[in-house]
Amino acid sequence: MRSKTRQASLFKGLVFAMLSGVSFSIVSVIVKQMKNLHPGQLALYRFIATFVMSMPETAKTGQDPLGPPEFRFFLVLRGVFGGLSIFLNFISFRYLGLGEASVIIFSSPVVVTIFARVFFKEPCNIFQSISVMLTVVGIIFTTKLPSRLTEIPVAYSSEKIYGLLAAVFSLFCISAMHLITRKVRSVHQSIITFNFSWVGILEIALLTAILGNFKWHHCGIQSIYILLLALFSYSGLTLVVMALQCEYAGPVSTVRAAADIGLAFVWQIIIFHDVPDSYGIIGAFLVSVSITFISLDNGCVILASGRTLPTSTELCSTTMFYCSGPSPILRRPGQASTVVGAESISAIDETIGDSRRVTTREICTEASLSKGTVLPFIHQHLQYSEVCVCSGCQNTLPLATRSNEWSSFYISSV
Repeated sequence: MRSKTRQASLFKGLVFAMLSGVSFSIVSVIVKQMKNLHPGQLALYRFIATFVMSMPETAKTGQDPLGPPEFRFFLVLRGVFGGLSIFLNFISFRYLGLGEASVIIFSSPVVVTIFARVFFKEPCNIFQSISVMLTVVGIIFTTKLPSRLTEIPVAYSSEKIYGLLAAVFSLFCISAMHLITRKVRSVHQSIITFNFSWVGILEIALLTAILGNFKWHHCGIQSIYILLLALFSYSGLTLVVMALQCEYAGPVSTVRAAADIGLAFVWQIIIFHDVPDSYGIIGAFLVSVSITFISLDNGCVILASGRTLPTSTELCSTTMFYCSGPSPILRRPGQASTVVGAESISAIDETIGDSRRVTTREICTEASLSKGTVLPFIHQHLQYSEVCVCSGCQNTLPLATRSNEWSSFYISSV
């Protein structure tokens, strides 16, 4: 029964990821269709909708909507990068073909890998190196740079160059936003979205006033377009969160990117009658392969670290400490998270908003754990264990990477 539940959960997660890609592709069509309004104005509509729809969930948490004091700067910084990425994203949709823009923007998982190596000193293996090279080559083909080398005449209008620059800078902003998200991962998802929205509203309003202009939309169908823009923007964000609750980030990003890039080319051909050339198709293929490589690499790392991924029942009989009653459980956000069952650790509590963060080294020291002691972490949704290794004493210790629908308790790397 547990195996069937696990399979259904994984299948559901991939469906949510695909629907998220569909939602965002529809948003891109609406942005490209409403040519009389500046892309910044449409981005502002999106942020207003996200802000309004995130308020009930934020209030429900009962926490400070601005987040914990030590994370407020990073929440604002994430909003700045996020607002700029959406602003540039919409500009690229306006001035480029939907397929070309999507290929560049959705190569962000590969750029995140590079940034993680530079800023967090994360290892970069052969899979990631190949993915980076394929992505760079794919973007080169998408921008049609090979035509310059072969002396085949290709005209670049000012709008085309504007769109390409917007897509590339949007790619880097999205990647920076993902890295900051890792920094604030212990903050509740609704708090992150709330701050992302209000910062984005202020930023987009200022950018649009400086670089563009505000106009009244046309009566009739455009009113419906704006409502659909708001609806699909929020549903896309929500579906991504739901997908990540059911599945690992690698498969989610792959399915979402594949759905968005594939549909972008379909909408580009059917709705806008813009048939992509061979350069665009080759670029899309290379970027899709690179994203798949990144996802496969992440999956291999997870399986290698978790090995058989024991269930909570198996943990009671296999962990190397005294098990007094239930196996270690981490509760939902908003409640105290307690590690129980270890005789040497009576309780380690941490609620969302608490400024105290416990490192793996501190856990080992406080509990006087011997080398090789195993402390499992139970994945809240899938009920599977994930572990990491303390660099100080090589103990295997709890690891939680996301706070949404998981426990707010996490053990950071030393």
